Amino acid sequence: MVTDSKIGEFLKALSNSRRLGSQVVYQHNLPAKPAGWAEPTHPWPDAIRALLKSAGIKNLYRHQAQAIDLIRSGRHVIVATPTASGKTLVYDLPVLEHFLKDPDATALYIFPLKALAHDQLQTFEMLATHLKPSQPTAAIYDGDTSAYRRKRIRQAPPNLVITNPEMLHLSLMAYHHKWAAFWSRLRMVVVDEVHTCRGVMGSHLSQIFRRFHRIASHYDISPKFVFSSATVANPAQLAPWDRPALPFFCCRRP
Repeated sequence: MVTDSKIGEFLKALSNSRRLGSQVVYQHNLPAKPAGWAEPTHPWPDAIRALLKSAGIKNLYRHQAQAIDLIRSGRHVIVATPTASGKTLVYDLPVLEHFLKDPDATALYIFPLKALAHDQLQTFEMLATHLKPSQPTAAIYDGDTSAYRRKRIRQAPPNLVITNPEMLHLSLMAYHHKWAAFWSRLRMVVVDEVHTCRGVMGSHLSQIFRRFHRIASHYDISPKFVFSSATVANPAQLAPWDRPALPFFCCRRP
């Protein structure tokens, strides 16, 4: 854990550095502010309260509670908040609550990087272990997943599939009939690191999400979208509520 004293030591060493000290042109210490806590409008079920207690989570931040209230009310939500401010709990808790209500439901997490996917799987499984006896299942489906494991996931989908845009394009949508059991029960979709891509990549990703909506219509489902970002400055413009996810990876000229 990084403490205030260690941060102070680093800043002092940086300022005194012969090579880098001259590049420090301004330093200002912001005073600490007390955290703003809040509770969701509707109390958590007993299993979720026990989960939070077991995980050592005593309170939620105000922005977490506000976003969770919107998700639980059935709204599409975009969460734009800095790194390490609790975005994961914003969607993990409502997803887990949904699995409690409907153990057969499925959810899809889309991450751009494999490292993020593995971190999220670890966090989800850590939380899910506290939901007994019916513990929700999760699996990563990406380019590193073995052919045997891929087949098992398709044939018996877990509650949560964690993937990336390319595998969504190459497998889950291209061979959606093999994923029918997963698609037909899909209730929530999480898209992390939302941003704008340019050129061919932007066009490609934009079309992926347009195809997603067509396949959702084919299976007569209307999953709720939760988007998250630590960097986007214009969330309302990036995520209009009429067609969620369509503009997220849009094409822009250089």
